[in-house]
Amino acid sequence: MGAVYLAWDPVLERKVALKSIRLGEDGKAATAGRFRREAMALAQLNHRHVCQVHDWVESGGSAYIAMEFVEGETLAAAAPKMDLRQKLLALRAIAYALEAAHAKGIVHRDLKPSNVMIDGAGQIKVLDFGLARLVDSASAKGDLPTGKDVPNLSLLALPGGDGATLVESAAPEDGDKTSQGSVGKPDSFVSSWGEMTEVGVFMGSPIYASPEQMGGKRVGPPSDVFSLGVVAWELLLGDHPFPGEGRVRMTATVHGELKSLRGRKLPRRLAALLRSMLQGDARLRPTSPQVATALSKQLNRNPAARWAMGAAALALVMGPGYYLFGRSIIADLGKEQVPRLAVMPIRNATGDPNLDALVGVGMTELLSIALHGSPSMVVMEPEAVGRVLTGLRMNASEALEPAGQARIAQALGARLLLRGTLRQEAGGAVDVLSYELVDGTGKVRASGLARAPRQASFAPYALVDPAAHDLLRKVDPLRSAATQSAPVPPEVFAIYANGKALFLKGDFKGSEAYLKEAAMKAPAFSSAVSGYAACLRRLGREQAAIVTNWALMSAKATGDRWAEGRTLGLKAYLAKDLGQLDEAQRLREASLALAQSIGDRDGETIAYNHLGLIAAERGRYAEADRFYGQSLQLSQATGDKVYESLAQNNLANLALKRGDLGTAERLYRTNLKLQQALGNRWGEGLALNNLGVVALTARNLPDAEALLTKALSAREAVGDKAGQATCLRNLGILALMKDRLAESAAFHTRAMELAQKLGLRTIEAECQFYVAELDRLQRRFVQARGGYQRVIELLPEGVTPEVRANAQAALAECLILKPRPDLKEAAKQLEGLGSEYDASPYVHRAKAWFAFQSGLRDAALTELEQAMADPQRQAPEIRAELDQTRAFFLAKPAR
Repeated sequence: MGAVYLAWDPVLERKVALKSIRLGEDGKAATAGRFRREAMALAQLNHRHVCQVHDWVESGGSAYIAMEFVEGETLAAAAPKMDLRQKLLALRAIAYALEAAHAKGIVHRDLKPSNVMIDGAGQIKVLDFGLARLVDSASAKGDLPTGKDVPNLSLLALPGGDGATLVESAAPEDGDKTSQGSVGKPDSFVSSWGEMTEVGVFMGSPIYASPEQMGGKRVGPPSDVFSLGVVAWELLLGDHPFPGEGRVRMTATVHGELKSLRGRKLPRRLAALLRSMLQGDARLRPTSPQVATALSKQLNRNPAARWAMGAAALALVMGPGYYLFGRSIIADLGKEQVPRLAVMPIRNATGDPNLDALVGVGMTELLSIALHGSPSMVVMEPEAVGRVLTGLRMNASEALEPAGQARIAQALGARLLLRGTLRQEAGGAVDVLSYELVDGTGKVRASGLARAPRQASFAPYALVDPAAHDLLRKVDPLRSAATQSAPVPPEVFAIYANGKALFLKGDFKGSEAYLKEAAMKAPAFSSAVSGYAACLRRLGREQAAIVTNWALMSAKATGDRWAEGRTLGLKAYLAKDLGQLDEAQRLREASLALAQSIGDRDGETIAYNHLGLIAAERGRYAEADRFYGQSLQLSQATGDKVYESLAQNNLANLALKRGDLGTAERLYRTNLKLQQALGNRWGEGLALNNLGVVALTARNLPDAEALLTKALSAREAVGDKAGQATCLRNLGILALMKDRLAESAAFHTRAMELAQKLGLRTIEAECQFYVAELDRLQRRFVQARGGYQRVIELLPEGVTPEVRANAQAALAECLILKPRPDLKEAAKQLEGLGSEYDASPYVHRAKAWFAFQSGLRDAALTELEQAMADPQRQAPEIRAELDQTRAFFLAKPAR
């Protein structure tokens, strides 16, 4: 494919492998397309056993891919020095790499020992997806032909003959050569499945190619499994699984003439696995995850038995002390499911207030990240505690007290919490971090101290790394390894921590300068870059999208899969903010797939909830209901009360939109009890408001007024200004239903002004709609039309489409009812509404007036009947008006 150079990346200060290829004029477009496809395919993969792509660029007639630099040797070179267990571990790692690729629709197509590296730490890396092709669902199912122009084995002529040329390999060690068979002149085209393919070119190494690949058929994941089977056979047995050389071997491969395994002294289950991987029929081969599972069972079978015997012997010789030494301090908590751990804000007891942010925010975050790799516990994201503090409206001092921390753990479903305190000893010359791991009953499972000499700049890593290592050793005594954070200069980390502390307090303007400086000084510090991006989003800055892309690159470059998922989520939020709902959904689905691949249950919960919001905003309520339901199930499984509450509320909102008041009220009341149990006044205000809306919709005005008044008081008590705007809007609707127009106008105006200050465009648009409705009722049609037009301007296409449609219908109604009706323009406005809004009472009301003014009284009455039916109970506030309008229509003689 091209030459590969060792190069230096001056931005992130690291070695990279720079793969280059000369793009000649004749094949420039096709070659560049294939080369770019290699970069795109690899860039989608971020897995510990896959060589990572960092960048792609074209310049001066050449193309380059900057890839992870892997220092080590190929599997082919290392094989003679490997024992059986090492070989099985290597094969399993390759299977894991293929599993990650296949999950993203990527097929390697050229798997062979020279494309597998073993680095200095013994880590396996699969290289060179240069022949990978992004497959669609159809192509992944089997060997569908790509077309009549693609060569098959019968068309390949022998060397020296006429027609196609086959470059043969004389021996297995020369298997890196690429076989190219062409029929006539290759012709480039864009195939129906959306990728560049070169007609008439067989791509791959014939020694390791699958039968369908040799036959010129479309290949999928089973082809890679076949190639892995050949690699495994060679690695374990030392020869090729099919007899002969060159064309003879290729023919044997296509015909499935596998060598016998009798007498080869291979374990029975391993032999069966090899035979299944090398099946001629692609449909009969195992998947890459199945191969990995089978290899794991083989690895665990004999070693596990030997370990059990050895452990028993040691127990007899050394007594019970050895057994207890190897026992995890939290083993009893993981019998049903892996326990969740929340790292509490570390207390700064040094007496130096300048360290408050660095200790309470920075060190806490570092400790969470350092503990993240333990298989015995789920360490919650650093922002999770901050999310609960915001939701429960707790202050920082409460979060440092045991009672407050117990509330936080309950809200997060955490069965373990880690608390710590930073002090100084020896007259300030030594920093001491004391820490303790506490379970849900208050029992201390582990405790310890980490000491470090005080430096000119406080360096948190010197305390966090030994503390994390000690805790991991106690939690996973038989498999923990030393942990060490990738250091960030202390002064940069201090800047970041101060900025993050301000951000968590909601002071986005104050945090911007700090987070920007930290990101600029340490561009590979993904936490700083993503924090800066989140800050820019909150401030509505145009650069937010650019910095979020930078954060994503930084997370990928450092291999931080968790940070990569959260950054994809941030990109999704940005797209939704801009009304780009297709892009928001695409990004959210990508973050969901990533969360599922790394076992991030919290990330899954967040993603499903956001997908529900996107679907609801598009009016796809069944889809939203499904997403919210999945978020609810996950949050209940993990015990995260914050997201359980959110999912319950969103499901109730959907039930209300469908007119299912019984389900909505039940879910809101369940949510109210949950919030009261947590002591969450903010959540309590939300539930009371929503129950008030249910009462409004049922036209139970006394209950509605009592509930909404309580909700407003709760929200004022906790300073929830956005919630106050919503309550004021609902009280305005209540006043309208009581025919108190002046009072309704006052409520709506207060709500609209508050929404404007907060930048809540959707709430502002809804309040503006009701202000325009009041103008229309008082026959101030010019003002009403201006108000409805403002609603349409506030809401981009696709954002709360029902409000936008109602405003457009009401605008048409004003044109009909003004002193000099403009029926022609009104008809245009009504025709512009899609059929999906036919259920809206506002749309029926406008159509009724249009029919009546057109002399079609019966049609007008029919439209009014449909408006009054209101099966989804979208507009109880206009029921009285509809009754009056019907009486007016009936009183007029038919034309």
